[in-house]
Amino acid sequence: MRERAGLGWDITVHLCRKIFSGEDVTDIPERTPQCESDLLEMYRRQGNLKDMPAQYVLRGRREIIQHARAFQYLIHSFVVLRQDLTEETIKETHRILTKGIPIIEEGVDDVAPEKYGGIYRDVAVGAGSTMFTVPQFVPRKMKEFCENLKADITLAETRGVIDPFSIASKYSLEYVQIHPFRDGNGRTCRMILNAILCRYAGIIVPIGEQGEERSEYMTIKRNASENMEGHGPYALFVLTRAVTRLRELKKKMAGKGKKIDKGSSYPFHGFSRAGKVEVSKSYEIESYCIV
Repeated sequence: MRERAGLGWDITVHLCRKIFSGEDVTDIPERTPQCESDLLEMYRRQGNLKDMPAQYVLRGRREIIQHARAFQYLIHSFVVLRQDLTEETIKETHRILTKGIPIIEEGVDDVAPEKYGGIYRDVAVGAGSTMFTVPQFVPRKMKEFCENLKADITLAETRGVIDPFSIASKYSLEYVQIHPFRDGNGRTCRMILNAILCRYAGIIVPIGEQGEERSEYMTIKRNASENMEGHGPYALFVLTRAVTRLRELKKKMAGKGKKIDKGSSYPFHGFSRAGKVEVSKSYEIESYCIV
């Protein structure tokens, strides 16, 4: 979790398991018995939250929920339905991600989620010495982004050979360099990365679980932006973490007496545009590599 969003690991896993299993996880009404009960449960799971304002905790909970819902929507569209990754799909993913979550910065007015969710930014943004695409060029850059991704995927599928780690790293890095929205670009970037990996490698790779890993991740992104190093180092970074995940998966499956085969199907709950569970579908692992 690179951005200051969400809460700790235990609460995140607890909420995501509920959402991914199809449970209806809703916002907690403030100043109600349910709110008090749920806050106590979160304090139990993450002790340091007791010193935080209730609004901070509830916002973090909402960020986790919306992130999970946004990822479900993207997976359902791009992986389950095998649709193209279009501008509208990215905008809708971002709208779901930011629903109910205003931008709050000290010294400036809050920005309501309806004012920036799924809407290309009209202000200049940067990180350190790096300035991202100027606002007037964002629509054109995003159009080119989606067209180029579609072309690369079509070419790879026609040839019957695809390097999912190279394509996923290339386009998630390009996306973050465009930085099309006012907030939530890092989370959306990693969702795009994992949607491509999920569709073509059958794996999801968490980024930034440990402090050292987060530092390496930020250094790679900074060098790519400032020194024009390309996506090669990022692809290697992602692949290294994917190998670790695949080994863990192999051990778990072996422990259950199961074998991972090409063409195996795994269940995943699909989401409609409104964010409601439609039906439990399955997708095929098109390629895999266990080292």
